[in-house]
Amino acid sequence: MPRDIFKRKRGSAAASDNGKEDDDVVLDLRAWQDAPALRLSDIDPAPAAAARPQVSTTDRAAAYADWAARMQEKREKSRQRIAEARGEAGSAPEATYWTTEAFFAQSRHLDEQELLDQPDPERVNELLAVLDLPVGSSKDDIVSAYKRLAKAHHPDRYATADDATRDFHADRMMSINKAYSALRHLELA
Repeated sequence: MPRDIFKRKRGSAAASDNGKEDDDVVLDLRAWQDAPALRLSDIDPAPAAAARPQVSTTDRAAAYADWAARMQEKREKSRQRIAEARGEAGSAPEATYWTTEAFFAQSRHLDEQELLDQPDPERVNELLAVLDLPVGSSKDDIVSAYKRLAKAHHPDRYATADDATRDFHADRMMSINKAYSALRHLELA
């Protein structure tokens, strides 16, 4: 593009001081008409992309593995610095993805499933006792007892009560729910 598209007419300092209006920008339209049209083929398509070297997939995978190892080392160094700053330099390493509590929780869950699958008469009597029902209660009695107890012990009813009362009713509601779900699983409710 030519730089002389806009011409500037320079007046003398005396002319502008004489009260003349300063209209010093004049547009030269002929410069636009004479300029050649710009085409897309004139533009170099992505010179940076063409200059990028081709890297094989295995090389990229190796570079990524190296980067991941460097990041892991960096994280370990950061953890060590933080532990040293806190005075925990000789502490045990962090727990892995599982803990003993999680392991035993799964074991307890499997025991509960086993109890649910085997209809033991003593177990059924215990479940009925949680719902305050006698041995040999009907399905309708079990459902109505569950609804009555759930209404009486629901934690939302005791939201403004003291902590001990809230905890008692929350625990009671959990035991009621477990007993009712076990009875439903045994198809007694």
